[in-house]
Amino acid sequence: MDRMTRDAVAVLAHVYLRFDRPAEAAALLTALVRLDADPGWARRALCLAHLHAGRYQEAVAGAEELLRDGLDDAERLPLLHIAAKGCWRLGREDEARAFREAARATAAVTVLRAGRSEV
Repeated sequence: MDRMTRDAVAVLAHVYLRFDRPAEAAALLTALVRLDADPGWARRALCLAHLHAGRYQEAVAGAEELLRDGLDDAERLPLLHIAAKGCWRLGREDEARAFREAARATAAVTVLRAGRSEV
């Protein structure tokens, strides 16, 4: 698949997510993950699609896998929220709270870093 086709599929996956068709978005994102040499963005979007499709186990597993990678705070924060929501829906309340606290800590650090860059 050439770059233009991959970009078109990515846009379509985004449209599916935007218009509440997460199962279709997940199918496209799964294909992109398999085809793209550096599918980080597609893997993160796939976690969100799984969450919106009610596939909470897949959403949490994908988020946890990605969180083990070296991510910056902007990439890490949405994954922490996805993992927290997925765990909550699965009844794993202690894990959900831990992910929520990690998200709060990440957001606080991000705000502190932003404040320092303005000085």
